[in-house]
Amino acid sequence: MLTPPMAGRDDRDDADVWSGAPGVGPPNDFPGVFLQFRQGNSSAASPAPVEKPYFPICMRLLRVVSVLIKHFYSLLVTECEIFLSLLVKFLDGEKPQWLRAVAVESVHRLCVQPHLLRSFCLSYDMKQHSTKVFRDIVNALGSFIQSLFIVLNTGNPAATNASTGGSGSGAQGLPSLEMLDKVEPPSIPEGYAMSVAFSALLDLVRGITSMIERELTKEEEEAAVRREANQTRTPSLSLVKRGEEGGDEG
Repeated sequence: MLTPPMAGRDDRDDADVWSGAPGVGPPNDFPGVFLQFRQGNSSAASPAPVEKPYFPICMRLLRVVSVLIKHFYSLLVTECEIFLSLLVKFLDGEKPQWLRAVAVESVHRLCVQPHLLRSFCLSYDMKQHSTKVFRDIVNALGSFIQSLFIVLNTGNPAATNASTGGSGSGAQGLPSLEMLDKVEPPSIPEGYAMSVAFSALLDLVRGITSMIERELTKEEEEAAVRREANQTRTPSLSLVKRGEEGGDEG
């Protein structure tokens, strides 16, 4: 798991994020990486044609995006809105299945952070002219799961082959975002992407539920404190009133 940059950290450690990707340099070459993602890699080691998503680059870009959103969201609110919208688009049925699997893993990493979900709602969904990011994430996960059920029910051989990825060299049970040594798209185990998507939805619901329960508990505690304060103040006022009445009689 990546960690945010710390003072005094050796820049060579950041190269681990990019290790294993032919033609990809350290973070200093970040604009070049985006250019390669757009145009494809023309090196001899990459047979991918122009405009075809390239697994090592896409996977590393999504790892970086996940870290930026998780650790630097408060500094990159506008940029994170763009990143989150792209993640949602990567879940579309028209995208390669390995790219959808990597994207749903990235979304799951965000859904287990309740404070991030709260920030998404406050910064985007609750603003009138902003992208409804939280709503789009929920809808995209639902559509993603539904599309996988359709593929399984139709039994389309082409769709089934596509869902297993390209090279068949992926490790069973290992998240695609952790396959730093792979050059070709890994083989996606049947049902893996659906399992991750369901987990993301469940964690999202748990996170929202826990936040609501905390808010309700906080409101109840504040109400109890106010009631205790009122009860303490009422006898004091009664004593003061009685004292004033006794003084008037004297």
